[in-house]
Amino acid sequence: MDFKELTEQEKFLKKLYQGQYREILSVPMQYATYQKLMKEHPQLQIEEDLYTKYSKDHHGITVVDVEKTTENAEINMVRHSRYSYPILHNHSFVEIAYVYSGKCTHYVENQAFEMKEGDLCILAPESMHTITALDDESIVLNILMSKKQLDESFLAMVKEKHLLADFFENILYGKSVSPYIIFPTGQDEWIKLVYEHMFQEITEKRYAYRQSLELYVRQLFIHIIRNYEMLAQVSKPLDRKPDENVVAVLGYISVNYNKVTLKNVAEFFNYSESYMSRMLKKYTGKTFGVLVNSLQMKCAAEMLSTTDKSLSEISQEVGCFDYSHFSKKFKKEYDMTPDMYRRNHRLI
Repeated sequence: MDFKELTEQEKFLKKLYQGQYREILSVPMQYATYQKLMKEHPQLQIEEDLYTKYSKDHHGITVVDVEKTTENAEINMVRHSRYSYPILHNHSFVEIAYVYSGKCTHYVENQAFEMKEGDLCILAPESMHTITALDDESIVLNILMSKKQLDESFLAMVKEKHLLADFFENILYGKSVSPYIIFPTGQDEWIKLVYEHMFQEITEKRYAYRQSLELYVRQLFIHIIRNYEMLAQVSKPLDRKPDENVVAVLGYISVNYNKVTLKNVAEFFNYSESYMSRMLKKYTGKTFGVLVNSLQMKCAAEMLSTTDKSLSEISQEVGCFDYSHFSKKFKKEYDMTPDMYRRNHRLI
C-alpha cells in the first residue's frame, strides 16, 4: 500500500530526527513553542502545516469540526506523519488511532502510553494529545469522525448492554475517568484489510467513496464489539495506567444482573469485595448496589414497553422476587408504577 512509503516531508523530518533535532521531535510541545521554533529556525519549517491551517483562528490549538476538513463529510481518514512535530492539540471531533504496524507513543491529557501493532484507540473530543511515531515501520492510521457518527455507529451498538453503553459514553463525553478507550486487536488481519480498503477509498476518491467509508467504519465497530469489547482498556483514575478488567467486570454484571452479588463478582475476578466496591465507585461514580438496581430497572422498563409478559414475570426475570418491593424500586427510578409505565410507553 502507498501509505507505507515515506513522503518527501517525512524524509525531511527523518533527517532532522537523525541529526541534531532528535529531542525536539520526541517530546510533546505547545503550539506556541512550535511557532517560536519556526521563527528562530526557518530551515525547520514544513510545507504543509495542518495545525495552523485547520485550527480555530489559525492558532493551532483546537482543530475545527471534521466536516471543515472533508467537504462536509462526517468521516475522514488520514495517515499520521512519521517523525512529525509532536504538537499538543485537541479537536471537537472523535479520533480513532490504529497502529497498523510498529509502535507509537500517545500523549493524552498529561498521560503517556505506548501503543503497539493492532492497538486501536478511540479518543474523546476536546482531549489535548499528540502522537510520536519515530521509525519507518511505525504506521498509524487515524479515522476522524463526528460525535453523531460515533453515536450511530458505535454507542448505538452497545446500547443493549446498558452498563457498558453508559460507561463508554461517560468516558468519551463526560471524561470523568479517562478520555480514551483502547482495544488491543493484535495481529487481526481482517482489521488490517479493512483499513487498507478505507485508505484506498480515501485516496482514489471513486464514486460514493464517502458512503463506502461509512460502511467500512460500521463493519469495523461490529467486529470490535463482537471480538474485543471485553478486552477494552481504560485509564485508572489514580495510577493512570491502562486497566484491563473494569470493562470485563461491567460486562459480567450486565450479563448476570438478575442474580449477581458483590461477593460472586469479586470472587470471579479474584478481587476482595472491598477492592471491587472501590473500583466500581471510582470508575462509575456509583456503588455496586446502585449499579445493579439501575440495570434491573432499565431491563424491566424495556420489557414493559416491548413484551406482553406479566408484571410478576418481569419482576422475577430481573431478579426481584417480591413484586411489592419491585414496584417500589421501579417507582423510585421512574417516578411511576410499572403498570403506568407500560401504558405510557407501550411499543407493541
